[in-house]
Amino acid sequence: MKILVVDDSMTTRLMIKNILMNIGYSVDAVLDVTEALVKLKLNHYDLIITDLTMPKIDGYEFIECLKNDEMYMDIPVIVISSFAREVAMKKLNKFKIEGYLQKDNFSQPVFIDKIKEVLTKYHH
Repeated sequence: MKILVVDDSMTTRLMIKNILMNIGYSVDAVLDVTEALVKLKLNHYDLIITDLTMPKIDGYEFIECLKNDEMYMDIPVIVISSFAREVAMKKLNKFKIEGYLQKDNFSQPVFIDKIKEVLTKYHH
């Protein structure tokens, strides 16, 4: 299973990448949507984990772009953001995302369970 992590925070990127690699996933981590789109052209991903607040193109635009592209619309997306869930979901509920985790109450076990749940659902 291959996962793409998109977050402009190096700390978050490394933490997420390390957690995922420790449980056996292959991970590419990039700092913005431009890099993510390049990676998507070159690789197949089973899951995308993205932040919402990023320079140039934000996570909302990125998700919209993915969900409107036949090549990528079936890749599940999990959002990890510092925005309060209610605030972010107002904008995200028109897209089908698989999960939303807040950075300020991040829990590694909850995160791992969510990843496994989503990957099992999409790739049984």
